[in-house]
Amino acid sequence: MSAFFLQSCAFNKAISTHRRIELRAHDTKHAFCKTTGGRAVPGTRQRKVLCERVQVVSLSNSTAVDYGRRAILRAPLGLLCFPGWTLAAEESSSLKLRNLTPDEIKDIVTSDVVDRQFLATANFSPEIYSPSCTFTDEIDTYEYADFVKGTQALFDASQSSVKLVGEVQATDTLVSFRFDEELAFNVPLKPKLYLSGQVLLKRDEEGLISSYKEEWDQSVLQALQTVHF
Repeated sequence: MSAFFLQSCAFNKAISTHRRIELRAHDTKHAFCKTTGGRAVPGTRQRKVLCERVQVVSLSNSTAVDYGRRAILRAPLGLLCFPGWTLAAEESSSLKLRNLTPDEIKDIVTSDVVDRQFLATANFSPEIYSPSCTFTDEIDTYEYADFVKGTQALFDASQSSVKLVGEVQATDTLVSFRFDEELAFNVPLKPKLYLSGQVLLKRDEEGLISSYKEEWDQSVLQALQTVHF
């Protein structure tokens, strides 16, 4: 496995969010997380970079597999039309749950983490989020639609697992929690990696979540060292 990590690291310099990433292995349908024309596939950029690097490990050992979604996988912009994605957070503001007590919003967020596994599925309760909520990782900031599409594109929810560490903490201005997760990527052989960290959810004057910030305990390199199949 260490040889594959070295191969992955060798490709790191070629990975850029401002240029096309060429992964010439078997078929371009495997280049699930590449960028094209300077436009990145929507999603959290740090996780996308991990997916690009994990792909190098996976592709070096994979055989050609036809997923039946060849056209979509060959054209990242086609991900925008991937069936099953819903952008409920952009619904009418009248559907929002404003001014929830700390205990009420705590219960909803706890269910999103534990039951909906939203860090791996992007399936969370839009009624507690502001329509203008931003989602930030350690690299960049994204709007709701990009966060949802990117997360659902990058990870195989059926093989990923998110654990809540301790309890969700909630006040009138902030909701926070710690997590452990094992993420399975949507590439051949479904490589998995381990991450832990915390999420900070700031609440606005109406009690809606106005910003999401995810902080990892590991660096990208440390996370790569946990890759397994």
